[in-house]
Amino acid sequence: MKPVADILALAAATLLLIAYRRRGNRVDLLAAVVCVALVALDLSRWPTVRADVGLSELALVAVVAVAYWNVVGFPRVFVRLFRVGYRSAEWDFDMRLYDEKARLDRLLLEYRSSDDWDVYRRWRTKVLTRGRPILGRMATTNAPSAEWAAVRDGYVQLYGEILDRIERDEVPDDARTLRRGTELKERADILRIAYRTSARRWMQGSDRK
Repeated sequence: MKPVADILALAAATLLLIAYRRRGNRVDLLAAVVCVALVALDLSRWPTVRADVGLSELALVAVVAVAYWNVVGFPRVFVRLFRVGYRSAEWDFDMRLYDEKARLDRLLLEYRSSDDWDVYRRWRTKVLTRGRPILGRMATTNAPSAEWAAVRDGYVQLYGEILDRIERDEVPDDARTLRRGTELKERADILRIAYRTSARRWMQGSDRK
């Protein structure tokens, strides 16, 4: 049977991977890798404060608790007291949608106008190879409301058209594309302000019944 420390580290890694899957936050993924690495380093050899409970177990209990709250949301009392750790369906979705969109934007912006045809072809291959899976993840991200779903679907359609143009060796964007992108951003900003305002009021206790 594995040491308690190893079990706790694997539990923390599992929770962090769930958090990464839900939000796409690379910090969660990095923390999960660290937990797995600790198991590989054999935590059972760390110094103990008692025969059956070590410093590693005590530390990892705290890590598991934080990782769990990171997934399900921190306790209401904790959030209202320290004004940190707030989680909501809107927050999770917004962060995931933003991260996926940012990945697509970075891919698209890597290319700069060049007369070198090989440079362009390499960029085109990279964008299509990596962009399609990103777009697929964006499309399957569960939206917390019909309004957020409309924003998600708008971005999926917009970037899908951009990738299609690149695949046909056409100019990826035009004035209409930029206008649609601006409109979607404005709609997302309105929804973002709404849930952040609601969260702020909740943490301040002004909406208590």
